[in-house]
Amino acid sequence: AAIMRENGGTVCFDGDGYSDATQAMLPEIDVFIGSEFYYNKLFGESEEYEKNLSAVRARGPKVVVFTLGDKGSVVAWEDGWSFAPGFKVPVVDTLGAGDVYHGGYIFAMMQGKRPDECARFANAVAAIKCTGIGGRAGTPNLEMVEQFLETGTFDRSLIEEKTKLYANFGV
Repeated sequence: AAIMRENGGTVCFDGDGYSDATQAMLPEIDVFIGSEFYYNKLFGESEEYEKNLSAVRARGPKVVVFTLGDKGSVVAWEDGWSFAPGFKVPVVDTLGAGDVYHGGYIFAMMQGKRPDECARFANAVAAIKCTGIGGRAGTPNLEMVEQFLETGTFDRSLIEEKTKLYANFGV
């Protein structure tokens, strides 16, 4: 993290499970994305998101995000905070949902989107992923995500094609 910052990069961190080491590293993190497990370890079942995210931001990160499973995600940054509701989809498998959320968030961030827009985009990526089996087959492409955000639906043909491909390889 220190090397990345020294060279002008942005440090993004995937906080899946709580650890004291991660807490100690918060001052070196620019964008902290934590799981609901991490959130619950810090704050229990509290839904005082604005207050709780502000407390984490006070430790160093410019942007703090917590994923909340099918409920969506919450994000706080310099200009405020936002709840990005989850999308209702027929869930088949949640394996990899957190991973694609992180990738979707960072992709949207690299496109210059605001943190609340990044969270909404990432929620869509994760929701679509959950409609496919395994960690790979359900991973959408950009066209699918944009269609889903615009219409609430998406073309499943890529997911079906990848599902067949991976089944042939025993993946």
